[in-house]
Amino acid sequence: DKFGNAISGVTVVWTATRGTIGTPSTHTGSNGQAFTTFSLPGVPGQSSVTATATINSTVMTVIFTETGT
Repeated sequence: DKFGNAISGVTVVWTATRGTIGTPSTHTGSNGQAFTTFSLPGVPGQSSVTATATINSTVMTVIFTETGT
């Protein structure tokens, strides 16, 4: 939340520009963290993984970028 407290049970939707997301929709645990797996595609290049969560009508997005060689 806005005070830095963990919120459990929030749905996080994961998408990728390339590669494979293990579980495309997860929920935060009691520590406020959500996890999935990501596999880079079999060809070199940059891939982005986006995690999106909505809390009280506020959409939050984090983008992770990885490069396979």
